[in-house]
Amino acid sequence: GLSTMLVGDRPNRIEVDAIRRGEVQVVFGTESLLEESIPWKRLGLVIVESRDLDSLVFPDFSDRTGQTPDVLLVTRSPIPTSLAFTEFGGFDISVVDDVCVELANTEIYTADQRADAYAVARDLVEGGHQAFVVFPGKDGEDLLGPDDALRMAEALQADAFPGKRIGIYCSAMSREERSRVFDDFQRRRIDVLVCTTHIEDAPAVPKASVMMVEYADMYDMTRLHRLRGHVSGGRERGHCAFVLSDSPSTAGKEAVEIAQNEVDGFRLAEVDLSRRGAQAVTGKENTRPLAFRWANPAEDRILLRMARQEALQFVRNDPELKVFPHLAAGIGQLWGDWLGDALPTPQLDRPNRPRRRRRRRRRR
Repeated sequence: GLSTMLVGDRPNRIEVDAIRRGEVQVVFGTESLLEESIPWKRLGLVIVESRDLDSLVFPDFSDRTGQTPDVLLVTRSPIPTSLAFTEFGGFDISVVDDVCVELANTEIYTADQRADAYAVARDLVEGGHQAFVVFPGKDGEDLLGPDDALRMAEALQADAFPGKRIGIYCSAMSREERSRVFDDFQRRRIDVLVCTTHIEDAPAVPKASVMMVEYADMYDMTRLHRLRGHVSGGRERGHCAFVLSDSPSTAGKEAVEIAQNEVDGFRLAEVDLSRRGAQAVTGKENTRPLAFRWANPAEDRILLRMARQEALQFVRNDPELKVFPHLAAGIGQLWGDWLGDALPTPQLDRPNRPRRRRRRRRRR
């Protein structure tokens, strides 16, 4: 079988040497594996899994190793259709639609209604269900450290979940600590897990059907949808509570309301893109989505994906558009400034016409 290796946050000298020698075929790790200091011997496939579009990594190994491995990007956020034509234009795109998943029942509570929200959660936990209590992060960092999480867990145990077993899960804990806590949660040694958005990296837990999202107005819409997905699709319909902060902004409150009512993650991604802008969604400067004249990316995404596949096949068959020069000219008028040197120059002066043969006169 294949030899595998799991490295920590940063590979040590022995692990780097094993990679350099090609002693392992499959390596699991973090983004540190993509750094230039890692000397891959024969790299054939890179799989990158990411929660957010703004944290996607596009590894380029050709400049430093001369290798061109296949790259598979697995995103937990649906890619807006317009970005599929720009940021992901060089990728083949596959979509997994969870059309059969019944989303959790979702309710919004103000800060003054927090006690009511936890009363519902307490009744469900008393009935044998498990619950998440999630706190937000900012700029990739948790706002809730281990000490704060411990104090919050003690307060929840005293007020909201008396007599229940409560655990803590946040990024400041070591990998071993997080694994041990989550294993206890899976085995039902813990009833309520106080955690941060890093819980998105963990697999679903069958009996965990209650999701309490604190300060919900501080999340983007796609993250709220993903958190709700953690308690959706089970044997029993899940319950998700979006609890607002003390002074939510108008935009934040509207985003929570949209996330509550919209069940289609792809449509939600389009709305998120239109509200926050392409640069905020992808985390890259000078990123702008295409403007569609007649199609609606939220409504016509299947048709647009089919058109994209046809266009890619068209270019594969005729990269320079020699057969249809007028098509190249039309594309140049619309998107010449954006495509630049990638656009072939049409040859319109010499139309592609069949040659006429001259008949030779017979000499008598």
